[in-house]
Amino acid sequence: MKPFSATGIAGLVFVLSFSSHPAFAENQQVSYWQGGYAGFSLGAERSEADPTAEVKSQGYFTGDDFALVNPRASDDIEDNHAQGQLFWGYNHQSGNLVYGLEADLSFSDFKEKNAAGPVEYNTAPGDTFNVTTRVESDWAVNLKARLGYAHKKSLFYIAAGPSLRKFEYDFLFTDTFQPQRVNEDQDKWKLGWTASAGIEHRLMADWTVRLEYRYSAYNNVFDSDSTTLDYPNDGFEHELDLRSNSITLGISRPL
Repeated sequence: MKPFSATGIAGLVFVLSFSSHPAFAENQQVSYWQGGYAGFSLGAERSEADPTAEVKSQGYFTGDDFALVNPRASDDIEDNHAQGQLFWGYNHQSGNLVYGLEADLSFSDFKEKNAAGPVEYNTAPGDTFNVTTRVESDWAVNLKARLGYAHKKSLFYIAAGPSLRKFEYDFLFTDTFQPQRVNEDQDKWKLGWTASAGIEHRLMADWTVRLEYRYSAYNNVFDSDSTTLDYPNDGFEHELDLRSNSITLGISRPL
């Protein structure tokens, strides 16, 4: 996917800033941010998943295997992908100060994997192992408190709050030594946090446009153990974190 064009966004916001409406005088303070609103936004997100899979062993793996297997089972997974949001909120305005709550349903098409192998064991020349890790994360539900400053037809704001996101994690290890197999397959919703900063601009009486940057983080999404096929005390310890950055352009109107 091509990166989101910062030049194009800046140009659009510049053009919109000169949009006029007869209800707004140049030096008039109007409380038009008060009340409920709903809208949608589209943009681009960069996500980085940080999976960690470390060998645990009481016999099958040796110390030399740890140094060979662990780095290949713990490679970061990152990607640029599309993001979309449906959002609803309510603002209260007191002079130039605007504050309220906003909820959104976010879709991020993150579905990536790392594959390593066949890699030859140092302790067993001629025998190899393969590792495949896949992370998928599609949906998130966010609730943010917003605080902004209104100036003429524009609103500059920051927001932060909890984020509940859906994750899937698949890990597969195979080798040719005996052979052995480890398969870890999990999916869950994980609570994290999100924060954003943006600008909204009034196009006309019933429509606004917004440009927003957002950062989200989810720690210890998965924390589990898996075992080999024939050695129940040997296998892997699994952990996963995820970070994401996004830029979106949206439109909304009062409810």
